[in-house]
Amino acid sequence: MAKKYTAHVVSHTHWDREWYNTFQQFRMRLVDLTDNLIELMEKNPDYKYFTFDGQTIVLEDYFEIRPENEERLRKLIAEGRILIGPWYNQPDEFLVSGECMIRNLLVGKKQCDDYGNYMAIGYVPDAFGHISQFPQILRGFGIDNAVLFRGITTDQVQSEFTWRSPDGSEILAVKMPDNNAYSNFFYRMQETLKDESKPIDPDQAISELNALIEDCINEKPTTSQLLFMDGVDHIFPQYKTPEIIALANERLENTKLLHSTLPAFVEAVREENPKLETYSGELRWSNRAGWKLQAVLPNVLSSRIHLKQANHYCETLLEKYVEPLWSWIWMLGGEYPKSYIDLAWKYVLLNSPHDSICGCSIDQVHKDMVYRFDQAKQIGEALLSKGLKEIAGRIDASAENPERTLLAAVINPLSHKRTDVVDAEIDFPDSWEISGVRVIDPNGEEVPSVITARKHTGIMEQTAYDIPHGYGKHRIRVEFVAKDVPSIGYKAYRIKALDKPNRCPGTMLVGPDTAENEYLSITVGGDGTLYLLDKETDAVYTSCLIFEDGGDFGDGYNYIKPLQDKIVTSLGAKCSVSVVENNAVRVVFGIDMEIELPKARSGEGRSKETVTCGIRTLVGLTAGLRRIDFKTFFDNRAKDHRLRVLFPAGIPAKVSQAEGTFDVVERSIATPPCTDWREPLPVTHPQKSFVDVSGGGIGFSVINKGLPEFEVKDDEARTIALTLLRATGGGVRGPELQVEGQVQGEHVFEYAIYPHAGDWEEAESYKIAHGFNAPLMVAQSGISKGTLPMEMSFVETGADGFVVTAVKKAENDEALVVRGFNILTKPLDVQMKAYGGEVAELLDLKENTIEPLKASRGITKFDAGAKQIRTCKIIKK
Repeated sequence: MAKKYTAHVVSHTHWDREWYNTFQQFRMRLVDLTDNLIELMEKNPDYKYFTFDGQTIVLEDYFEIRPENEERLRKLIAEGRILIGPWYNQPDEFLVSGECMIRNLLVGKKQCDDYGNYMAIGYVPDAFGHISQFPQILRGFGIDNAVLFRGITTDQVQSEFTWRSPDGSEILAVKMPDNNAYSNFFYRMQETLKDESKPIDPDQAISELNALIEDCINEKPTTSQLLFMDGVDHIFPQYKTPEIIALANERLENTKLLHSTLPAFVEAVREENPKLETYSGELRWSNRAGWKLQAVLPNVLSSRIHLKQANHYCETLLEKYVEPLWSWIWMLGGEYPKSYIDLAWKYVLLNSPHDSICGCSIDQVHKDMVYRFDQAKQIGEALLSKGLKEIAGRIDASAENPERTLLAAVINPLSHKRTDVVDAEIDFPDSWEISGVRVIDPNGEEVPSVITARKHTGIMEQTAYDIPHGYGKHRIRVEFVAKDVPSIGYKAYRIKALDKPNRCPGTMLVGPDTAENEYLSITVGGDGTLYLLDKETDAVYTSCLIFEDGGDFGDGYNYIKPLQDKIVTSLGAKCSVSVVENNAVRVVFGIDMEIELPKARSGEGRSKETVTCGIRTLVGLTAGLRRIDFKTFFDNRAKDHRLRVLFPAGIPAKVSQAEGTFDVVERSIATPPCTDWREPLPVTHPQKSFVDVSGGGIGFSVINKGLPEFEVKDDEARTIALTLLRATGGGVRGPELQVEGQVQGEHVFEYAIYPHAGDWEEAESYKIAHGFNAPLMVAQSGISKGTLPMEMSFVETGADGFVVTAVKKAENDEALVVRGFNILTKPLDVQMKAYGGEVAELLDLKENTIEPLKASRGITKFDAGAKQIRTCKIIKK
């Protein structure tokens, strides 16, 4: 007897808020669509359900234009007929931070609660692959499933499988069909649906349905439940759907159709209790032979790189500085500026959908994104400036003689004690004559320091009841190394103004092109490459810092190597090397070169005509640090190319390890044969702050600041290639929509290297990388009597491998939330302590209580398994 099936027809639209049209253009369609939907559902009770793409932002956008329809739409949502959430909008998973994803889901949950319904489905219909910790994040929101597309195919798993995160969290994953995915019903029924004025041809409709059923069976379902996705990008509700369902239930013998929802489908699958395969980790498998839109499009990681850098800056500003700083101030009795912080986050979230942050939309979309990042930056920087003054003014330095002395509190936003360079601008009164400065630590010891720049500047300030007044300041740029700055805390230094120069003897320069500190020795070669000695391991690294430029005939989605490529490198090139800075704190070399690059594409290769592009790189070595810092300035005058910087590690590694979202992800360097695949497996991969290779007792980390794409070449040297930019044209949604992703003009790239003993975990590469990405910050004030000591930690974890990712005010409680994760591969015992507060509860990601905790002598202990995310509530004492 033939097997009987139940097919769930899920009516929906997939809503890209901006892509090949701008947001405002698409919104006009959204308003028309929603007007149509309300009318249809109110008039036809047989059109039972509609899913709004797992988002809530569509409602915001609609109500701005149609506030008069809010009550009607709310009623349909509360009745469960229109399904919304769990997301605020659909983010790219690899290009936004873990905190950004959590904030997205928090906003979505809050709005769903307000509208009276919440679709607890991890619906990600069009993300370009999926991060390893997605199951754990969903579990944190009480979601035990995902309905997804891309990143895994029927070659690897059946239609349903168990997906496991590195911490062990598991969810039921539903893989939408390899062919036509979230649109399989729409595409198979296209002839029947496309002409609204034409009545349904029953024979044609049944023929199409039988073909669709066969498609679904070929996807290897684990139960008798089939998923028919009735929708596509920006599509209006199909008013014929109920009629087709009724016809099918009259004519089909072995399949019953239901007008259904994703929650109903998932529940029906669970009721059959199928035996499921388990898949662990990220989903980034390419498309072997299926639908072309199954592709994971790996090179969105480097399209319009300035957007990635801006996103990284704004996320870091809010997560590492603004929220923790104002959390401290709130604990000390101040006001928490939640509305401003939420608004800054909203601007960041508006840029997080894949068509936006991936850099693969029309030019106007990406211009709009720059505006949003600018708004987030302006709000964040204003809050930071105000918060720094607030904290510094609360520090008690009254024991010191205030004459010609200022206070500089060095703030460490990271969750481990650290030693790092301070590069700060200190403003002194105009009336002071300043020839030098002396930096004094809390113990009264002078710290070696240097003045690297000075200028006289004007500052405009305004009191509450007066017009703005301008006055002059001496702005002195000071460098020194701050040692052992407490975790998520500060160490206050006194900056004394001197009427004569304060010479700080010493240099790390040991030759015209060689410098060394306690740990590293570097020599700059005639072509700008570095010879590097790690004194701890005696490992030597040669030909570091090679610039490699090749053709790229791709688009915002994919790097495409020209058939007749020409690779240009800086190896053996002429350059000039200068010493930009030389003192006891830091040595900086300046490397200047000009490279001739093909001007653009020409036929199947790169043009014979060339353009001259300047590259200037600052290479910095700091006393007491194991890290070498780079800052590259590049004037891009060429088109259709990819620029990378190369570091041959020379380590016999088989795998790379790169920081991901709440994880460090291991990937094979060699790729299996895949030349006959529709989309070959990517050799470039996503990263957060670092990638590392190790073997033979040594390792090498390349650290980046907002540069998400890397490759470890499968060559003898195991060369680490960091993508600086891709300059491409190409199409958006087909060749008819050409765009300019050529990113012409000046660019600045920041990155670093960290040679070390052991692997990334033993060498704590994450600490070095996080320090590079979140520099020490200075809060300045005069000498005053406050209530805070000269040195303190606001939050201590007692476990360096527990990386704190959020310190913020609770969403719905008069408390703080501290979130972190165990980045290590072994369990940790966390011993958390908070200044002025007590760790009272463990929370889920919705900030609901999981377990009460008890403090002993101000310290609260809890465990964090390998790769486990933990969220805590801190209440005021």
